[in-house]
Amino acid sequence: MTFTGKIAEILILSGGKQRISLELNEKKDVLHMKDDLLDIEIKKHREKRSDEANRYMWELCKQISEALRGEHTKLEIYHQALRAVGQFEIVPIKNADVEKYQKRWAALGYGWLTDIVGASKIEGYTNVIQYYGSSCYDTREMSILIDFIVDHAKNMGIETESDENLKSMCEAYKCKKSGQ
Repeated sequence: MTFTGKIAEILILSGGKQRISLELNEKKDVLHMKDDLLDIEIKKHREKRSDEANRYMWELCKQISEALRGEHTKLEIYHQALRAVGQFEIVPIKNADVEKYQKRWAALGYGWLTDIVGASKIEGYTNVIQYYGSSCYDTREMSILIDFIVDHAKNMGIETESDENLKSMCEAYKCKKSGQ
């Protein structure tokens, strides 16, 4: 169960434990979970990236590919950008499972890449970088990726949207999401 909201109150209890009261933005039926042990993750809310920004990113990747006369496909341009500024984690994978893991990760989408870093400190394991596809990026992460691709395009003499237009893509999306 996922929802947005704010911390309404924090109490410090004896022994250093904390009691947190949450104010939820949506109605959620949580009463049945009152006495259950829960996995709780609290993180700062970020808006998801916009479809318009995603379309623009792919259009730029296509234009860069065309400017390179097909030397690199638009997918390869996208992959280069992900490897340069994309979101990733390094995970240890059992040596015998690395190839299977890479195939399963790649099956998640175009941007779900892996690269082998080398032997892990854990015996019998290999460290693998797993890059997340931009489909799960928030607006900040997507902005970093698009800025990188825009800079690449500008350096090649490709005309790009103005900074104001890029900013408005995100702002319009935020307003649409919040219902304003």
